[in-house]
Amino acid sequence: MVTDALRRRGPSPPAGINYLELTFAVFGGAAAWLLRLIVNASLVEYSCLIGATWPVWLATLITTAVAVASVLAAWRYLRFEGDPDGSGARWLAVLGLMFNALAVAGILLETSPILVIDLCSSVQA
Repeated sequence: MVTDALRRRGPSPPAGINYLELTFAVFGGAAAWLLRLIVNASLVEYSCLIGATWPVWLATLITTAVAVASVLAAWRYLRFEGDPDGSGARWLAVLGLMFNALAVAGILLETSPILVIDLCSSVQA
């Protein structure tokens, strides 16, 4: 009975591949970038209200750290030796490296105007 139940489950994934981590390695940076856009757009008015830009910088720092963590996760799967055919996890890791490098660059480039432009100039009291 136990063997019948085990046979019906189908093939198990290759040992060592964590699909949740692999998903984070592919989409983590893009999700962090999107979250940064939404959160910082919401925080601009609050930052002007309190007269400080630290909430915007904190949100940027946290999302940049998440995007860098997803780059490191993608790098881990690029160097992963446990994929039996050598194609699935590595191909997704290459895709994740490209997506996440673009996300980190996007976060950093979109942060540069905070240094130059007054956030409160567009907020009407």
